[in-house]
Amino acid sequence: MFKEVLILCALLISGPLHGKEILLWDMDNGATISHVPSRRRLGTERPVAECLERLGHRVTVLRRLPENLSKYDAVFITLGYLAPS
Repeated sequence: MFKEVLILCALLISGPLHGKEILLWDMDNGATISHVPSRRRLGTERPVAECLERLGHRVTVLRRLPENLSKYDAVFITLGYLAPS
């Protein structure tokens, strides 16, 4: 599921927003995912930020939403995930 979200993210902004300034608002209360290759836990915002950076964007990750968003071309928000048991 997470890979599909990253692919959708890449498809949605890869063309019209290439090289833009993006704010990634980390609002998931510290949620983490398991990064199998490194055997570490990463914040859910890390893969999204890396995907956007690989597409040539400048990404700023913040835990608090700034009052003035005018310097950003797009805002992404991580809200965590819920895995059904």
